[in-house]
Amino acid sequence: MNTGDLAWVLISAALVWLMTPGLALFYGGLGERRNLLHTMFVPILIIGIATMVWFTVGYSLAFGGAGDIIGNFKHLFLSGVSFTHSTKSLTIPDGAFALFQGMFPIITAAIITGSVIGRVRIKAMIVFITLWLIFIYTPLAHMVWGGGLLAKLGAIDFAGGTVVHISSGVTGLVLALMIGHRHNDKHVPVRPSYVLIGGALLWVGWFGFNSGSALAANGIAVLALVNTWLASAAGVLTWGLAEYKMHGPGI
Repeated sequence: MNTGDLAWVLISAALVWLMTPGLALFYGGLGERRNLLHTMFVPILIIGIATMVWFTVGYSLAFGGAGDIIGNFKHLFLSGVSFTHSTKSLTIPDGAFALFQGMFPIITAAIITGSVIGRVRIKAMIVFITLWLIFIYTPLAHMVWGGGLLAKLGAIDFAGGTVVHISSGVTGLVLALMIGHRHNDKHVPVRPSYVLIGGALLWVGWFGFNSGSALAANGIAVLALVNTWLASAAGVLTWGLAEYKMHGPGI
């Protein structure tokens, strides 16, 4: 076990966790006033749901066994997961690996909620997210990161391009199409300050999201962090220029 690598992964896990409260603020600020509390509450609720799913069956289904589609029940409730050494040829304990990976289903499920803000009851969302995490997220995580079918075919997903972003994006699109068009799509953000604060938290969290995926404090982590920094800075400049072009110098 390398204590430096372990410290970085633990810090990165905390940064990824921070993204979900940031997303709650971001979505809340973008939505309508009447949906503000609902919009912000659901992502926070998902922290609890996804954590319990991951602790009970999620980690085992994603990283237990060597099946093509899904894992097994070997690590239910993190049974057999060592918090002092690694069985995965890593320099961090298995418990730290499970902790870091457990932050990804939280933010992935939270991203989905943005497509149905104010249009789905909380009870329905709880049931849907729970089932989605078990039957969609964990099999995909196993196939890509757990040595399953896609990994055997040579698929590479360093920090969630497939497992996190494609899965949440496709799911959000399907939900939006099924629920239908919004009645009011002309509103302006109700709390621009929330959008700014939430975006800043997401920005900071993404450093841990991407760089922490190296699972070590090494050159790969540095490269991922620098790439994230440069890409996000370029995105901010592009957004600023687009706003200027659309709304003029009065913004």
